[in-house]
Amino acid sequence: GFRVSAGRLSLLSRKLFNIMVYNAQQLGKPGKNAPVDTEVAKQYFWMPLAEVARNAAYDSNDTQLLKDHIEELQNIKITLEDHREWTSETLVSSVKLLNPAGLRKRGGTLWLGFAFPPEVSALVMNPGTYTKLSIYYQTMLRSGASLALYEICRRYATNPSNKTAAKDWEW
Repeated sequence: GFRVSAGRLSLLSRKLFNIMVYNAQQLGKPGKNAPVDTEVAKQYFWMPLAEVARNAAYDSNDTQLLKDHIEELQNIKITLEDHREWTSETLVSSVKLLNPAGLRKRGGTLWLGFAFPPEVSALVMNPGTYTKLSIYYQTMLRSGASLALYEICRRYATNPSNKTAAKDWEW
């Protein structure tokens, strides 16, 4: 699995990432649901921003704050390490907000497009190695610590060996 090595992972940004992963797993590949037919749009996973806000239990109309937390995911550096290799990536490589009717218009649907770096994509898109989290239960949690504990418990509950990694407590 990956581990955050730099950056701030708040409760909202953690929920947003889990929603992105859930949506990407549901879609299966980038480009589906793209609000515009361009080559660039085919490289992103797409979902309406209103759906993202609802699934994150974000009940404000402050789109800028939501955008700031989404952008925060690009500043989170993660490391992946196993017995063969060590890799450093960002959590999300690219994000895009798009409204086919015009970004500053009142009409139309505002879409969130996002892309994962290669290592993150390979990990989160593999249902055998990345635990699917319930968006429903995630919306009930009100602190970063409770969401982190939920994620750890779900990983343990779905681990085929029923064991956790043997790491020192400092890790």
